[in-house]
Amino acid sequence: TGIAQKYIVVPNDSMKVRCFLRILEMALTNTACGILSESVNRCLVLCKSNDIINSLVGLLNTLAKKTSTGNILRPSAFCGNLSTDDREKLLCNFSTGKINCLVSTDIITRGIDIPDIDMVVNYDVPKHVTTYIHRAGRTGRANKTGIVITLCEKKEARHFRKDIIQA
Repeated sequence: TGIAQKYIVVPNDSMKVRCFLRILEMALTNTACGILSESVNRCLVLCKSNDIINSLVGLLNTLAKKTSTGNILRPSAFCGNLSTDDREKLLCNFSTGKINCLVSTDIITRGIDIPDIDMVVNYDVPKHVTTYIHRAGRTGRANKTGIVITLCEKKEARHFRKDIIQA
């Protein structure tokens, strides 16, 4: 049991998107490649804004329609502007596997219990160590393993190493 934590330094935003897509591809096809050691059934992606969420979900939905291999990507956005009923339905669909990739801001990291999240991807580096802890705490629950992968642009790497990892 436990949480494996890894970070990947990327040179720019364009490479960040490419790296993110590769991580999801490896997760869905159970390709280890030194990053993932177990299969991923449910992934939570955390972003800093609704604009990024919408952009990523749009891209993932486009790619999901083109995928013809075993595990199919089924992403959805969890935003603060959803009604309570829509949030509950979305969380139910995520818990039952109808959705396997939930993309959200930090709104989902506190006060919402979602069991069996295998992987958390920090698409954006959190500003504070407590935010990182709440994000990481979404996986590896109830004596299960989980992985947290943080995508860190080169310009953020120093802050992440110093303020988040070493805290």
